[in-house]
Amino acid sequence: MVGSAIAGVFASVSPAEAIMFTVNGIDYDVTTVTTSYDANTSLLQSQPWWGNDILAEQFASTVAQGLPGRAGNQGPLFAIEASFVSDPFGGGDFTDILASVYDTSGNPPVVFTFVQNSASNDVYATATAATPVPFDFDPSFGVVALGGIWAGRKVIKKIKTAKKSV
Repeated sequence: MVGSAIAGVFASVSPAEAIMFTVNGIDYDVTTVTTSYDANTSLLQSQPWWGNDILAEQFASTVAQGLPGRAGNQGPLFAIEASFVSDPFGGGDFTDILASVYDTSGNPPVVFTFVQNSASNDVYATATAATPVPFDFDPSFGVVALGGIWAGRKVIKKIKTAKKSV
């Protein structure tokens, strides 16, 4: 997919709902955003897999079928690096984005490296490490605990009453 520079300038950022995935023992909230690299350079460079093609492949294969992706059988792009390309034929310089993408069209499905023009809109994955909840309080636990305290007090009261009558 090759888009125009104008499309990148007017790119709309439309995030999808985040889904929790575990990669290398760390929980991540992963979502997608339709944008171009040029429009969201800092967002795409702040991803945990930026600069690490092996981690990008792990993310791509882990979240492949749980997130909306690109057209056809491909998951979202996991941007790895940007490379400036100088056109020796005078067509203009440009930047290519190297990304991992999961493709389910083959048997077996594969993760491959994809090159995208930095001005083209596409579906990119984004992630943030999930913050662990120190204590997730379930209201039913509170009811059970209060019931246990109430029953325990009744038993103690019975024991004290029995000791007094002896």
